[in-house]
Amino acid sequence: MGAISAQAGQWRVIPSLEVAETYTDNVELSPVNQKSDFITRISPGINVTAKGARLNLNVNYVANFLIFARDNENTDLRHNLNAGLTTELVKDWLFLDGRASINQQFLDRGGSISASDANVTDNRQTVQTYTISPTIRRRLGSFADMRLGYYFGYVKAGKPENPVFLPVDLLQDTVSHSVNWGLDSGKRFARIRWGTSIDYRHEQRAKGFPSSEDLYYRFYGEYSVNRWLTLLGSAGYEDIKDRTLTQNRDGFVWDVGVRLTPGPRTEVSLRGGRRYNDTNWNMQGVYRLSERTAFNFSYSEEVTTSSRVLQQQLAIDRNIAAIDPGGFSLTEGAFLRKRAQVGFTGSRKRNVFGANLFHEKRTSDTAFNQETSYGVDANFTRSLSRAASAFVSGTYRHSTYDQAEHRQDDFYSAQAGVNYKLSEYLSGGVTYYYTNRDSNQILRKLEENAVKLSVKATF
Repeated sequence: MGAISAQAGQWRVIPSLEVAETYTDNVELSPVNQKSDFITRISPGINVTAKGARLNLNVNYVANFLIFARDNENTDLRHNLNAGLTTELVKDWLFLDGRASINQQFLDRGGSISASDANVTDNRQTVQTYTISPTIRRRLGSFADMRLGYYFGYVKAGKPENPVFLPVDLLQDTVSHSVNWGLDSGKRFARIRWGTSIDYRHEQRAKGFPSSEDLYYRFYGEYSVNRWLTLLGSAGYEDIKDRTLTQNRDGFVWDVGVRLTPGPRTEVSLRGGRRYNDTNWNMQGVYRLSERTAFNFSYSEEVTTSSRVLQQQLAIDRNIAAIDPGGFSLTEGAFLRKRAQVGFTGSRKRNVFGANLFHEKRTSDTAFNQETSYGVDANFTRSLSRAASAFVSGTYRHSTYDQAEHRQDDFYSAQAGVNYKLSEYLSGGVTYYYTNRDSNQILRKLEENAVKLSVKATF
């Protein structure tokens, strides 16, 4: 339908229709007695974008209708929505940010999983995540900038029909309310910067599950010693009330650190202190080789929940990337999350590439659901011509579960394919998927090969 000019900005509405045929040699993702099948997927969709001086909107919705040739009972309709909105409702005063996601995710990391979506498993369920956040911003001359915000989040997770072989603490529907106030130093303060904030968060879980509250006061300061060295520090008080935690997480919190900017391409910050009644470290940095190529690394420690992680993903990734099939289980209750990662992204002439290494440990206060995982992701895309491109990607995960069974898994997945633009409004492609999980428990092993042919038209 193309672009529509309006006083508020440029609007673009693009309907689409994709038809795909997939062959898989393990349609039920079973460790034994694998069954093959052909799956036809019919996917009507629509993409709406709007850009203006005070508006940025992107909505992408696709309805995937899957028809299984050998078993009509597996026929399924799967909704997918990626949406983001940022707007300035009242100039220089009231702002609104919203995010929405509907997709299919694997509830249990140890259950049936795959890099392809053309298969059947009770472990895959529709997960809906919505957030909306109005914020008032006010500049108090050159002295300070003030903000007052409200945050609403909602996570709804589908439930398996037969949860016998899945964890008993699967993620429950969660409603989050948060109020935050902050005051940051203004232009008057150049060498010494300061700020203070108060954050209150309430999470209401499904009936029968305990809710949680988090109150956090913080004052921070920065002192620029010179162009490349800045001293950092903060102090405050935090009180976390969550009955899924058997140990209290409240008391005085503090940290000190440095931020290094030895050149225009490099920035590194390191903080160490005490939080959650224990030593706490945070680190992040970036090194830009060029405008298109950069290294980044980070390390963080936080008490959080699966629901909060899902909401954070919407805020960090405006495009709402596809869910990693080798990720962590979606569980109920709070846990201590320690994550380190190193990433590399870039482009050069016809090539786009990236890689990410990570190590993450999630520890709850109970013996159930202790997970540690490390691995690597890599991807490479090459433009073969104006009409054709080829891509390949791969994932490796090693996961351990500190439970009674002491399970260890090695997960591998790979994708490779070619896309071709047949005309301005018509494109096609072929993709090969490979999934393999090796485990010290034989019933956790699985393997799948799948090939997909697709044609997509836009109108």
